[in-house]
Amino acid sequence: MDEPLPNPPPELKTVLPFVQRANELRTADAVIAYWCCYYAAQLGISSPTTDTAAKMYLLTLMDTLESLKAKLADNDAVTNDAASAAYVENFALKVFVGADNEDRAGKATRQTPRKFLAASHFLELLKIFGTLEPETAEKIKYAKWKAADIAKAFKEGRKPTAGPAGGDAKEEEAKLETAMGPATDSKEEAEYLAREMAKLTTAAPQEVAPPTVFPESLDAKLSSRVQKLAKGAASAVDFEDLETARIQLRQALDILEGRTTK
Repeated sequence: MDEPLPNPPPELKTVLPFVQRANELRTADAVIAYWCCYYAAQLGISSPTTDTAAKMYLLTLMDTLESLKAKLADNDAVTNDAASAAYVENFALKVFVGADNEDRAGKATRQTPRKFLAASHFLELLKIFGTLEPETAEKIKYAKWKAADIAKAFKEGRKPTAGPAGGDAKEEEAKLETAMGPATDSKEEAEYLAREMAKLTTAAPQEVAPPTVFPESLDAKLSSRVQKLAKGAASAVDFEDLETARIQLRQALDILEGRTTK
């Protein structure tokens, strides 16, 4: 993407967040920008619109997608489904963990909701590769809920509540657009968010002291999760992304040593 894509017409409202994410990452991470465009195109094509402007926009989006694909033709994170899914998940988890760490440390700012919202969008890209795993779907709901919760707190002039809190996640998600205002970011906000997401990709999970006694066995769900994290770490090493490999391995160890059940 040599130039950012214009915002889509109102008839393609569902496409807008992914176009925004693609524009923010077009120079920092062309692979994620490609998958954002890909998902945006999927959403647009499945939209029952007969509007001429919408159809013309989709043609422009498809042209951009083809151009990006040609430039990334030798990249496994675009041409290989398994590698692509691992790359997208690794990136999405980095952004989510970075925003979550910021929130749990009580250091949320007015940009933290946008980081959580961006994380939810990146996690949603995993729908491209199949049905979302339950823990991924929960992270999307949580990220959207935290985005609304923190934005609402700032709007009301109070300090956001750090970490998980009570409340109906679906109800809060419905209030998201009202709490955060219009979906379109200003140029300054978009540039800031892009810089912050680049920083978040190096963030590591918080350390938690291990229990005295480790679990003797894992249920099927946790066992599958550990295997997936280990494969993700191996894929990250293949891409020489050692920080992501460390994050994935730490998450696997947290499960194996009983520090988490997610």
